[in-house]
Amino acid sequence: MPSAVELTKLYSKERHIEEFITESIREVELNARNGCKKAVIDVPRFLTRSDVEVPLKEAFPGCKVEWKWFIQCYKVSWV
Repeated sequence: MPSAVELTKLYSKERHIEEFITESIREVELNARNGCKKAVIDVPRFLTRSDVEVPLKEAFPGCKVEWKWFIQCYKVSWV
């Protein structure tokens, strides 16, 4: 049985952030290919807004990235 320390080492927040960004890029590309001008991206429950805000804005330079507090997600829009 692994110890608590070993189990904690298995969790990598950075890896989850990278996966979130990769998935967000796929979602935005799919929406753009279908002629949309925006995409709504939900933040997974195991990540927080402060975890993903900067990496998300860096992933979409030139796009408007807004936090929608009432639905707890980001809206990425482009022209």
